[in-house]
Amino acid sequence: MNLPYIKHASWLAQKHGSAWQMGRNDCMTCLFEYTDRLQGTNRLAEIIGKYNSKHSAIKFWREMKTTPGQQMFMMGYRTATEPEEMDIAIDPTVYPTAWFRHCNYWHGIEEQGYFGAFEHIPDTATIWRRK
Repeated sequence: MNLPYIKHASWLAQKHGSAWQMGRNDCMTCLFEYTDRLQGTNRLAEIIGKYNSKHSAIKFWREMKTTPGQQMFMMGYRTATEPEEMDIAIDPTVYPTAWFRHCNYWHGIEEQGYFGAFEHIPDTATIWRRK
């Protein structure tokens, strides 16, 4: 196994069962935390605790001036059509949702829920792969 895969799998194991909390443990904080873990960055510090309601989250993400897709591209990710292990999927809604591919399932957190595994994600989601 390689180090990125070990980081990927250990992060998912640590997140499973964690409760959703707006601005602290939601789809976008999970996305930043995950990419920080794999790439050795600290982008999560830019967003953690900066919003605490759906209204403040939408306002915060609009003020970021870049979409999650643009951020993925800047980090070296490219779109893909068929999912593979360690891919990230983002549904580009007003308040984006992210999932992480592991063992043929998508793993993520849903609003007011818990981090878990999902067999299907919305058809509108874009798959991102690190090149």
